[in-house]
Amino acid sequence: MRIQQLSILFLLALVMVCPVFSWGQSVEVLLGQLSAYDASLRQQASDQLQLLGPPVLRGLIQQIGGESQTGEKWAKRTVEAIVNQSTRPGSDSERAAVEKELLLILLGNPAPEQTKFTLMMLSRIGSDLSAAPVAIFLNRTSVREMALYALERIPGIAATQALIKAANESSEPAWKAAIIKSLGARHDVAAVDAVLRAMREENYAVRLAAIGAAGRLPDPRCYSALKRVFQTGFGPEKETAAASILVLADLLAQRGFVTNAQEAYQLVCTGTEESHLRCAGYYGLAQTAGKRSWPFLMVAMRDLDPQVRGAARDLLATFPGEEITGAVIRALENTRGAIRLEFLTLMEQRPETVVPAAGPVLSQCLKDSDPRVQKAAAAILARLPGGESSQRLLSDLSQATSEQKVQLIRVLGSRGSQESVQTLLNYARDADASTREAALAALGDIGYAGAAPLLQEALSDNNPRIVNAAAHAVPKIAPALQQQGQIRTAVHLCLQAAHSTNDPAIIQRLAGYLKSVEAAGPLADLTRGFGFVTDWWILGPFSGREQLRETDPFPPNQLVHPQRTVTFEGQTHRWKKAVLDDPTGRMNLGAIVGQWNDAGVYLYAAVQVDRDGEAVFHIGSDDDVVCWLNGNEVHRFIGERGWSPDQDTAPVQLKKGINHILLKVLNAGGGWEFSLRITAPGGAPMPLSPA
Repeated sequence: MRIQQLSILFLLALVMVCPVFSWGQSVEVLLGQLSAYDASLRQQASDQLQLLGPPVLRGLIQQIGGESQTGEKWAKRTVEAIVNQSTRPGSDSERAAVEKELLLILLGNPAPEQTKFTLMMLSRIGSDLSAAPVAIFLNRTSVREMALYALERIPGIAATQALIKAANESSEPAWKAAIIKSLGARHDVAAVDAVLRAMREENYAVRLAAIGAAGRLPDPRCYSALKRVFQTGFGPEKETAAASILVLADLLAQRGFVTNAQEAYQLVCTGTEESHLRCAGYYGLAQTAGKRSWPFLMVAMRDLDPQVRGAARDLLATFPGEEITGAVIRALENTRGAIRLEFLTLMEQRPETVVPAAGPVLSQCLKDSDPRVQKAAAAILARLPGGESSQRLLSDLSQATSEQKVQLIRVLGSRGSQESVQTLLNYARDADASTREAALAALGDIGYAGAAPLLQEALSDNNPRIVNAAAHAVPKIAPALQQQGQIRTAVHLCLQAAHSTNDPAIIQRLAGYLKSVEAAGPLADLTRGFGFVTDWWILGPFSGREQLRETDPFPPNQLVHPQRTVTFEGQTHRWKKAVLDDPTGRMNLGAIVGQWNDAGVYLYAAVQVDRDGEAVFHIGSDDDVVCWLNGNEVHRFIGERGWSPDQDTAPVQLKKGINHILLKVLNAGGGWEFSLRITAPGGAPMPLSPA
């Protein structure tokens, strides 16, 4: 800033001491610098011209359309800076001076591009003083769009009157329509008469523009006119009137004409088939009428349009009150299909609707033919308070079909209903497999420790669905057994369930409980029982995946001694012990050695078998993996992939006694995991023991 001030002082000094070098010539020098190759010179010239203010505007605007595009760009930038600076609070005199100078430039009949830019600047700071001069240019085809743009934005009655006059005098329908749109955009009620006249024009484009403009003028007369068009019109006119009514309703509500606004919203809700317009109408009605709109919204809940039903449902969910609760319960009794599902969804969204009085109708919904209705009703029934609801569900069980029994049993389990335990124990031995499966799951949801013998029996069932239902319930009742001091029973039951099911998710939950009670020994035995190698020594990490693909820090075909260190590229590495306790076989290397990208580790294990024989290595890895058995490479996968168990298989020959296994697992990025499971050729886990 100091340099800029010195430059200005220098120019002023030249004017004072050297008559030949006038003020005008100094401005010309600065204007010329706007085209300079040096950006810093351009910026300095612009800054200095801004300080000189309105007197330099004419010279700047004359740069527009000149030979230098750079000069034109910087001239526009400088003018905009002077105009914007004049709009600061407390700068009224400066703004008036800028406006006056721009009007003088405009009336000097500049070139079209210069005129457009001047009009744009006036759109930012113009007042009533600018309206008449700007309106002159509405009659000049080359610049009239910018003149219209400016008048649409210049505040004050003068600009509105100028546009009204132009609309009345225009004989060109398309241009008249554009003027009418600008009148609407000003939101000035002084234009109401002109817009209403245009709504009666013969020309379709003018009428359509006037219909849209009327919605932006907050006057009840506009609503009456739009209402007539909406009720008697068709096609685009009717649709435009609907959208315009919604805009007008918002404006009327803001200005206190609430009754007119609510009538307008209701008119659109019931009078058009356009989903988005109807939904907007319902939202506007709820906003202005509040809870009083609920009867109207209840009717909309039965609408054929799913979007309308969804909007009404979301709005009703926000209104509390017993009368709405009762209305929703009554609606559930006499609706079916998608409409019934909407009311159930509404009941879920309104927590205060979950009252015991809803129990009978919700039980009825469990018998609905639509599974979505059954599921929604079951979810709400699970939340109903009080033993009375549970007793009703138990009573319904005796008369229910097999499918209905399954739903009722699931609900009883979700409720944690202790009074239903004996009934569930009976159904857990039912001849129907689906009923039995549901009862076992429900006993698990309740966490009933007394179900342990029953679950133990079910885990030996021939039906895999029964086995999985029992296995799923075990980790849920294990904490209850633990609280009763039956920790050994809980651990034994978890181990039995893990051996009985093939569901990895259930096995993970069982393993989670075993870890929580620090049953490390049984958990390792369980993992080993699936054939996974559990006891490992880990060396690394080593950086450089590509290098490790080609070079190893020690000879992989020689016997590994975990007690010895390994020196590689000047760094000493030690083997570290790690025990796998995940029954799915997944060992997370990132959790053990740290999450490294573009790196690798080596894993060593010694397993013992009682005789020579064939076996199969089942290997999973993220990413590369190379496996050596007793010094011989038996498997190699090079590539990027996510881990899953048993991705690769490698037939191998085990020898009696100790067998040495070495793996190299390389990571590109992200997850870093591996697993190794050893089975007999037929697939049965090999009986292994750490050496």
